[in-house]
Amino acid sequence: MKLLELRAPVGQVPPGTKVANLPTEVMAVRKILKRSCIVPDLPVASTFDSELVAGIKTFQGLFMDNPDGRVDPKGDSVNRLRDIADNKVIVVDLRSQTLHATDALQRIHKFHCASGTDEDPSPPGYYRIERKYPKYRSRTYDAQMDYAMFFHRGYAIHMSHFVTVTSFLKSSGVDALGSHGCIRLAEDNARELFAWAPLRTIVLVLRR
Repeated sequence: MKLLELRAPVGQVPPGTKVANLPTEVMAVRKILKRSCIVPDLPVASTFDSELVAGIKTFQGLFMDNPDGRVDPKGDSVNRLRDIADNKVIVVDLRSQTLHATDALQRIHKFHCASGTDEDPSPPGYYRIERKYPKYRSRTYDAQMDYAMFFHRGYAIHMSHFVTVTSFLKSSGVDALGSHGCIRLAEDNARELFAWAPLRTIVLVLRR
């Protein structure tokens, strides 16, 4: 996607703002939020509405304590949207227990995944792959975690077993099953994603 350039704010602006929500810029922000799978149901349109504000807040909630629902021309939100639009991105949807991988807003992979339990939840947020190992064994849990890609402290995307069944049960509300917070993938999917994603790939873990 062509570099996102804003001339005016997009989203929720203070009363009296003279220029905001220009149609082409609203559409560009909507397109990034939708095609990156951050807000997959967001309509791509040129109009400003409450759905757009909610979508921006969903995105900002990954890296801001108090999302304001606004993308400013020179703010942190627009810089992060540019990174997402122009690079490889992994999005983990905790609600649907699916993992999406996009490259310049083109979806390359969609896999079932299994995240953490209620007691050991996966941490929502905006991260990057910090380190990766084709073979890895957890000393903490005495478990094999091959094709491990660590994105936040000891949390990783890695290979596991019975992922499809666990994913289905978790997405149906059975949250007692799952990992200690890592994102589990079936072996073939983990191998494929490991080969596709280089270090520093963006990882977004969406809130439930």
